[in-house]
Amino acid sequence: MKNSFSVDIDCDPIWVYERDLNINFRIKKNLIFIQALNVYLKLLKKYKLKATFFVIAKDLKIKDNVIFFKKAIIEGHQIGNHTFNHYSNFSKKNLKVVNNEIYKAHDFIKKKLKITPKGFRAPSYNINPYTDNILSRLNYKYDSSHLPGFSTFLYKIFFLINKKKKSFSVIKNFFSKNKFQILNNLNLYRFPIATSTFFRFPIHPSVVYFLGKKYFNFFMKNLSNTSGHHVLLFHAADLFNADQNHDKFKYFFNKSYDFRFKLIEMYFKKIKNKVIFKEDLIKTNN
Repeated sequence: MKNSFSVDIDCDPIWVYERDLNINFRIKKNLIFIQALNVYLKLLKKYKLKATFFVIAKDLKIKDNVIFFKKAIIEGHQIGNHTFNHYSNFSKKNLKVVNNEIYKAHDFIKKKLKITPKGFRAPSYNINPYTDNILSRLNYKYDSSHLPGFSTFLYKIFFLINKKKKSFSVIKNFFSKNKFQILNNLNLYRFPIATSTFFRFPIHPSVVYFLGKKYFNFFMKNLSNTSGHHVLLFHAADLFNADQNHDKFKYFFNKSYDFRFKLIEMYFKKIKNKVIFKEDLIKTNN
């Protein structure tokens, strides 16, 4: 296979957006799980794709959420650790907090879902000096937190406009690698989130919503013709139908639900028969 992809879905619920943007959307806090994530399951099944769902562990306190993730596991998908509380300033936290966020999430996922996660993504596209060692002690296979290039610069501007600070480092991510690597001393792989090969433009839906299908077609063609493994990042809210009775959240996307649904389908059509779990790719490299 010349190139391969993995499908990652960050299961950030309504409360994450409300906290980060200082907005009360007045939406039932569990609605993304009830609605959007089940749409993802249907699309993944339609295109015979497998995904890794990165869960904020405290959301597993809600029974319906646990039911969803157990369903996803039965259908052959994997679960990743997305910390316990999804602190937007995760990379600025001290060792005690970081250790607790990862370990507590790890143990809670094991308890509620009866599986042991092997992959991790930090909130806000950034880790700190403690993260790799903690993941290694837990025998994790990989971290997939970094968004290379100037993508985080765009996000920084977006959140500053919305008067909300984010802790990710623009400079650190700008110079981070855009190909996966192994940290030999820790036996831990680092998978960056996919960007285009030139200028490292962002390619995930959160950006495409604002830049349109021409942007998508151009850069996905570039990525599809590039050898290596590419981690495509999606968010649960991408398939949340905010068009009815949720006007504030609708304008957060700048695109209708119909547009977003068709766009996710376009991604899945492009990568059909090219998807592999990162854990399986690691096995082939050992």
